[in-house]
Amino acid sequence: MNRPRKPVNPLNEARDQRLRGLLERAEQHRTLESRILALLPEKLAGQCRLGGIQNGEMTLIVPNATVASQLRFQQRALLPSLRREPQLEKLWRIRVRVSPRVPAARTPVPERHLSYENARLLEQEAGHTRDESLRKVLLKLASHQR
Repeated sequence: MNRPRKPVNPLNEARDQRLRGLLERAEQHRTLESRILALLPEKLAGQCRLGGIQNGEMTLIVPNATVASQLRFQQRALLPSLRREPQLEKLWRIRVRVSPRVPAARTPVPERHLSYENARLLEQEAGHTRDESLRKVLLKLASHQR
């Protein structure tokens, strides 16, 4: 009888102390980020990521200048609520960095070719056309056959 496997916790699987330390720091960063984003206004929280906290400065990464301006404008109102978090007691400044999101890679569009019959019809139409520019375009289209 096959039992469903429990999800593997990377912290338990890490044999190397350095790797374990990195994974623990990443988990701490993720939990702190979720707590910080919960304190931000809903409109902004979905667009921000925590860059880091160093020397009382918290860096938030946003996708565009509009969100950055809104965060900078609300910084004084946000600081008191953020300071209630134990790890942010000495927070005195919010730095905002703009880093546009990387678009997903586009799937290549397959080349389209005309069937022999359609190419023949385009050539035939080009032969009956008096407009020279249109004739050139029709012949060029007809040349894209299989």
